[in-house]
Amino acid sequence: MAFYVLVWLKAMKILYISTMLKDAGTGGAHVSNGNYHLLEKLDLVSECSSIDCSGFEGVAPLRRRILIFIRSVFGFSSSLGFFKSRALLRSRKMADSDVIWLDGSLYGPLLVAIKKRYPDKKIITFFHNVESDLYRSIFKERSFLYLALIWSAFSSERKSLIYSDIKIAMTDVDSRRLEKIYKISADYVLPAFYERGCETSQLIRPVASDSSYILFVGSDFPPNIEALEFLAKNVMPYLPKKKLMVVGKGLDRYRKRFESDNILVKGFVDDLGAVYANSSIVVAPIFSGSGMKVKVVEALMYGKHIIGTDFSFIGFRRGVDTEDFLLVANSAQEYVELLSLDYKKSSRRSMEYFERYYSFDSQLSRIEVLMNNVL
Repeated sequence: MAFYVLVWLKAMKILYISTMLKDAGTGGAHVSNGNYHLLEKLDLVSECSSIDCSGFEGVAPLRRRILIFIRSVFGFSSSLGFFKSRALLRSRKMADSDVIWLDGSLYGPLLVAIKKRYPDKKIITFFHNVESDLYRSIFKERSFLYLALIWSAFSSERKSLIYSDIKIAMTDVDSRRLEKIYKISADYVLPAFYERGCETSQLIRPVASDSSYILFVGSDFPPNIEALEFLAKNVMPYLPKKKLMVVGKGLDRYRKRFESDNILVKGFVDDLGAVYANSSIVVAPIFSGSGMKVKVVEALMYGKHIIGTDFSFIGFRRGVDTEDFLLVANSAQEYVELLSLDYKKSSRRSMEYFERYYSFDSQLSRIEVLMNNVL
């Protein structure tokens, strides 16, 4: 019997549905692409195909808001409407797959339709965060669009929990939060990780220089803008001899708002490895949002010391052995005090910690155990 079970597992076909596979420069997109590559690497998967559901390319802002509102009213996520869901349901890839991996918890209506049409298919949903909490955190304007988005996120996330065969959260905190809101927790926890591309396969060594800097890495996302506001107003004015470099997709839009004598906003950069390598320390003062901070994992990969809030380090294994490179600061005064100190540009312990818990190889062993248990 064991032989036939093994053959059955080897023939397993997984369909991976995501809105972020074509994206770049965001933590969520990195996790989405990384999980897809993990599944491709598994010996027990014969085929892992994908469907990208991203939308709104080239759509005017006003029309986009109208479409998002209409879709949200009917319980669909902003980028996945009724017609796209129906096309997915009728696709050949859907029919031929054994397992559906939904990259996110905003596919509730599609998930219900899959279960009705294909009751024998296993559905796995990966929760990047608690969407209902995230929406409340990042959308400050209490408009009809806001109410529609909150309702849509809540409804879709609830359906994802009820109808998924396997539910995977990124942190224990998220799993407990899901249980508190919806009375259903995740089945597994699969933390964020970082997959080295060809540009980071050989970690860049720091260049000997007296002009090292504090580094902030992010993207144009409300919690990151909140963090930059905090640094620009409450921290950097009290560190006139220190320099802060800000890099990340879309952040050049905020150059006029945040640049000063000791803050440089570069936005997107081609050689992120060199930027990390020559920084003295990385800061991540995150106060809102949800989920695990992938940029913290990225900084660990480069062997950096990181100053962050307790919120920044949710989901990370912390203890006495991490206190010298995961530095906690929850107030402006604590940031100023820690940033007044000098740090080595590279920490071996930080790199080893990354390899042990948040590298591609460490995650591959986790997901292999998980999929063996599931299938």
